[in-house]
Amino acid sequence: MFRDITPLLSSGEYLNKLTDMFVQICNHNKWAPDYIVGPEARGFIFGPLLAAKLGVGFIPVRKPGKLPSSTIPVSYTHLTLPTILLV
Repeated sequence: MFRDITPLLSSGEYLNKLTDMFVQICNHNKWAPDYIVGPEARGFIFGPLLAAKLGVGFIPVRKPGKLPSSTIPVSYTHLTLPTILLV
């Protein structure tokens, strides 16, 4: 289901609170990632914010032909349809 997140994006205060909540979830579960991987669209917004707060790198994930640097293809099945993303 699509949710409009533009009100959240327009507020620095809410973005910080949300990112802090993500960090708290990571800490509570004792997750210590080396990188945050974010799929295009919303992952490109929230992934780098979380990565910066955790002090780790961010890896963007997109459809083939969309990332400018070297990529690694990853195949998976979504709703019975095979799909390829580039990391």
